[in-house]
Amino acid sequence: MPPQLYLDQCVVSNLANQGIPWNTTRVGRVLGAALARGVVEVWPSPTQVLETMLCADFDEDQNLVQTPKLDLRVAIASTLIHLAEGRRMAPAYPFVVVEHFMKALDSLAPGCVRTWKVFRLLEKENQRTYLGLLSLLAAYRNLQQPDAVTDVLRTKVTSRLLHSRFARSPRDYLDDVITAAKEFRVRADIREDYDRRSLSDLLREIEENEAAVVRLDGGLIQRLQRDREMIARSYGAVELGECMSSVFQEPLFLFLTFDLVQIKAQWRRIMERDVQPPAFLADSEDERCFHDDDLLVETLEMLFRILARERLLIPHVVHKVIVGELELAARQGEIPSRGLGFDSEHAAMLTRVNAFATVDGRFATLATRAAADFAEVGQHNVRVLVGADNLIEYLESL
Repeated sequence: MPPQLYLDQCVVSNLANQGIPWNTTRVGRVLGAALARGVVEVWPSPTQVLETMLCADFDEDQNLVQTPKLDLRVAIASTLIHLAEGRRMAPAYPFVVVEHFMKALDSLAPGCVRTWKVFRLLEKENQRTYLGLLSLLAAYRNLQQPDAVTDVLRTKVTSRLLHSRFARSPRDYLDDVITAAKEFRVRADIREDYDRRSLSDLLREIEENEAAVVRLDGGLIQRLQRDREMIARSYGAVELGECMSSVFQEPLFLFLTFDLVQIKAQWRRIMERDVQPPAFLADSEDERCFHDDDLLVETLEMLFRILARERLLIPHVVHKVIVGELELAARQGEIPSRGLGFDSEHAAMLTRVNAFATVDGRFATLATRAAADFAEVGQHNVRVLVGADNLIEYLESL
């Protein structure tokens, strides 16, 4: 198999936004030749599809507004389809994280994962769905947002709001984040208030916050550096539960995939210490383990949190990217990247490809750190390419 290459959204946008076909640009000519020779494969991601979908202007009801941004959206989608040769799409971020969890559980306690067949079937369906959506974006200029994308948009806007609050009042924000992480609060606890507000209201507050950005002082920088690992691991653990429900949307899929009787029997092995299963699981008859949805979900949620905090690297590293961007932006008195929520999910692709290209200097710093974290524990080695010259050099070496 040829090396797998990931181009972050900035690289793709640059290829698509030069007013000429992407494969006639300086980078595009070299990239197109490498694809034609079969010496590299470019893999787009669902994160890129969603980011491309949102490359448009919308009214307060989230309907498309006819502006030149739609032409750019079509150009980006068309470029991605050609780079993927119409047949490649990575799985969505939740599948990357859940696969990481399942491999850890399977390694610690064989038999707790009954089968991988259900997961692989759902993963393949997910890849086909996003490849189809990307094709629609390239073919139909006026494609409206599917309901699922509207939900994603709210999530990303809420993330931007939280990051804008950090830019405006880093001390108060840091107090809230560290308290929430120590208390292990879940997403519903953290974002419940925002979910009740309209998108236009959230966007108004973002504009106000971004107009009042301040720099971090030395004491706050030290505090953020001191607590970075704890924040990243805690929020990574919270997110894993959301990823699991996104992948396994029906309880039947969970029962087919996980053996709760085995999880109960091998609890000490999973925990890697002499501890009893929680009472709600230990006191349950085996028969109940085969049909009680709530019991299975509660057990898996507990496992997710424990393993995410102690063993799983992907959600931890992805959240380090978020914390790192907040720190780098605040040091310079700048607004955190508007695409930070997307950037963090792009970073997960570091675990699936051989080379990762970006032209964003600050994100390159964070991606390089993340790649080093993965390499340090022997999970994956990936080369981070920074800038057009570095990418061309890499392609010409193949």
